Parts: sequence; C-alpha cells; structure tokens
Amino acid sequence: MSHDAMPFVEHKFRTGDRVDVMFQNHWPERTVVEIEVAGEENICTGIHQAIKYRSLAEVEGGYDRSSPTVRSLVVAYETGYSSASVLADRYGVDLITVDAHRVLAEAV
Repeated sequence: MSHDAMPFVEHKFRTGDRVDVMFQNHWPERTVVEIEVAGEENICTGIHQAIKYRSLAEVEGGYDRSSPTVRSLVVAYETGYSSASVLADRYGVDLITVDAHRVLAEAV
C-alpha cells in the first residue's frame, strides 16, 4: 500500500455489514482488512468475512467481481493453521501475521 492510502475504520456497507478497516486511494484501489487475534476457527471465520467484504467493496466501487482492483486480507497474531491456509489460498485472501509483542508494546 502507498503512503497515500486512506484508512476507514469500521467502514459500513449499504447492507449494514462493517469491515474492520478498508483502505482506499492506492493500488489496489481498495483493500479490505479483517482483524482477528488467533485460533483456527476465528481465522477461518475471518477469511469468510474478508471474502464477503471484498465482494461488497467491489460492488460499492463499481469494480468487476474478482478483479485485482480490490484485495482482501486477514491480519492476526497467528495464521499458521493448515485449514486457514488452504481456504485463504483457494479464495485469494492474504494472511498477514503480526507480532503481538510489537503491537501491544506500542499500545502501552
């Protein structure tokens, strides 16, 4: 993402669904981000949500379905679950692992 990307926290779609964060004004034009903590079931649920939010962002922006113009990802402290990796790969959702110590240290 570029430095010009504009984040929208809890972006609300026409359906009432809210994505954790949506970035605009960069390439790809939009990125939807679902934030989870850890746990295989939570990560897989987050992937399902990211797929839904990507579709909503495509429609809202007037982009073709499954276009490279909209990207979806799940961010979590732990993403190394085999079922999550298979699901994410199959549906084009990027999994991003972040260091909990770094995230929490900056919040204190």
